Amino acid sequence: MGRHARHQGHRGLLEAPPKIETGKKEEFASGRSFRRLRFAGQETIELSGPEPTLAAINRELRRDFDTSKDTIKEYFDKRREFLGRVGVPAEDENTADPSYWSSQWLSIRNYTWAASMGRNGISWFHRTWDLQTGRQVDPWSWFGLRSLSKSRPAEGRLSGTGGGSMTPKLRRFLFRYAGIDASKAEDSCRSNYEEGAYYDLTLEAKGMRFAQPAYGNGCEIEIEVPYAELGPVLTPAGKAAVRRILESAN
Repeated sequence: MGRHARHQGHRGLLEAPPKIETGKKEEFASGRSFRRLRFAGQETIELSGPEPTLAAINRELRRDFDTSKDTIKEYFDKRREFLGRVGVPAEDENTADPSYWSSQWLSIRNYTWAASMGRNGISWFHRTWDLQTGRQVDPWSWFGLRSLSKSRPAEGRLSGTGGGSMTPKLRRFLFRYAGIDASKAEDSCRSNYEEGAYYDLTLEAKGMRFAQPAYGNGCEIEIEVPYAELGPVLTPAGKAAVRRILESAN
């Protein structure tokens, strides 16, 4: 066998048609677990728990995978390019993790770190479902706001809830709760305190968390408010949602 034939054999093995790979069961909490599913560098999860709507949500999560020929070709082209340039078949890092899961609500965080892009290649978004209806919701709407739509760079069709900017009323409420005096912000961090500053909003075990992305400069603001104390800034729909969170915790 000649050198070229051996090379082609190696490439053929490297670029065998991808299949869905199923990971081991991971426990999120008692009675609730998940498995990671991967396909051509993409990742989603399969959930197992007592909520009846999980079956429909699992079907929705399976549709995260883009199985088109163009996407598979792009996946192998990138691996081949890195193999030739740096000696390893590098690929984008795509992960999916449940970040909040109760009998009422589920949030999944999708994270991407594009190969060779450094900090600029990092992006993420959240998707939150009402487990009573099985429908996705935007927690920003509980404050009368809308988040920015976010998606994976390589698969624009897969999107969810990104961060957003707060209204002056919400900003005043949170800063007052956290004891933050915006007038005393350091000059190098002043943009973090402005009304247009960007925050992620997430559901946590004890409350809702507003947090700015970390860039390593120590300027980011992070505030978590207990669910029971959010009433003054919630819409009627937000109050109903938070009431369900509090009732399910009792």
